[in-house]
Amino acid sequence: MKMDLTRIIVVLGILISELALISNGTMVFPVQHKFKDHPSPFREMRDHNAARLRRKNLAVADFGLGGFLEKTWLYYTKLKIGTPPEEYILQIDTGSSIPWLICHADKSSLNKTDDIPIKLYDPKESSTSRLARCKKDRCMDYTNYGDGSKFSGFYVWDVLRFDRITRDFDTVETSTLVKFGCGKRNAGEAAPSSSVGILGLSQSQMSLVSQLAMNGYTRPSFAHCLDRSKGGGIFAIGEVVEPKVKTAPLVFPDENEMHYVILMTGFKVGGEYIDIPSLKVDGGKPAKIDSGASMTVLPKEFYEPLLQKIFAQQPQLKYSNNSIITDTYCFDGFKGNVDDVFPTVTFQFEGGLTLTVAAHDYILPQENDNWCISWARSDVVVGPEEKDLILIGDEALTNRFVVYNLEDRTVGWTKYDCTSSIKVRDRLSGAVYSVGAHNLSH
Repeated sequence: MKMDLTRIIVVLGILISELALISNGTMVFPVQHKFKDHPSPFREMRDHNAARLRRKNLAVADFGLGGFLEKTWLYYTKLKIGTPPEEYILQIDTGSSIPWLICHADKSSLNKTDDIPIKLYDPKESSTSRLARCKKDRCMDYTNYGDGSKFSGFYVWDVLRFDRITRDFDTVETSTLVKFGCGKRNAGEAAPSSSVGILGLSQSQMSLVSQLAMNGYTRPSFAHCLDRSKGGGIFAIGEVVEPKVKTAPLVFPDENEMHYVILMTGFKVGGEYIDIPSLKVDGGKPAKIDSGASMTVLPKEFYEPLLQKIFAQQPQLKYSNNSIITDTYCFDGFKGNVDDVFPTVTFQFEGGLTLTVAAHDYILPQENDNWCISWARSDVVVGPEEKDLILIGDEALTNRFVVYNLEDRTVGWTKYDCTSSIKVRDRLSGAVYSVGAHNLSH
């Protein structure tokens, strides 16, 4: 599968640099490393609103999933918003704090990516939309992204329609009011590499998963399974029963951390441990799990010994400097199956959670028999101010069932067939239902 590294890097830059745009009810977490000493705010919210929640149907929401894998490596869903309802494409992004749509734009400020249809949301065309009240310093006014693009706008309330699971492989449409960013782009402003919206799924109270939970519709938990071959998969918000996953506790290196962060404790190449002094001293390094980022990003301290070990047995390869990023490993002239020649890499995390990545998942074909590593150095891609960043992007998470549990404060995964099905539970009735995969067409 060929990938355009230029666009991958740009998408990564956008997502890494996303500001935590959050409402007056922002969740603030103390600096903490263990879940057992950090009660979940959702339990307090649930108890406080118990009577209201009992009137709701704490079920599971099923969302379609598709993917653009040829160039941008972007997974997306489609949401119906407004009255009358209109359908919009939004990128699945666990690293973004809010959902947002593009509302006003000069056509010259938009980039059309992978033939994605550009569709603008106009609050005036929806009879159920209304502007959100907010203090000036809490409104989404102006944002700069890592690729130099600019985004300005405001908050809007409108009706979201989504599918609630009612029995095996069957749903009914339901609706609720949600708050999201309404973005504006002006002529002459650079735009992100993709002009779809963003479905923010972070721990922020404005993320979609948080809003549905606080409205009493679903549990504050969600899961995705990103199919690598066809681009579809599974995406559900609510309680998952099967498959079971091994988890790691979330950590909070910063009191305003909204990403899903777990401790990386080590890694192996072909079964052999790589010695990283700082991991021994610190007991682990925080790693962000981000479905909106395409690449996996590692500090120089990790990246260089890792790549040296991977290529140690292939001295005959002709390496080429990638024109996009300095120090990205690319090579020419290789023919054959990379899994027969290059080792697997296993990342280890707190709690015994591991992520084993096969060679074909991190060595990707380009044009003219050129191959490139899909990982990058954080100081090169993001900048020297983020030289210690560890980020696990969706290219490493594909073909895995990944569960983000905001109540238990854990993230976990297991290898899985993303074209199959999962089992979920309706929280009030206790019924367990099967949910199948999707492969949306844009």
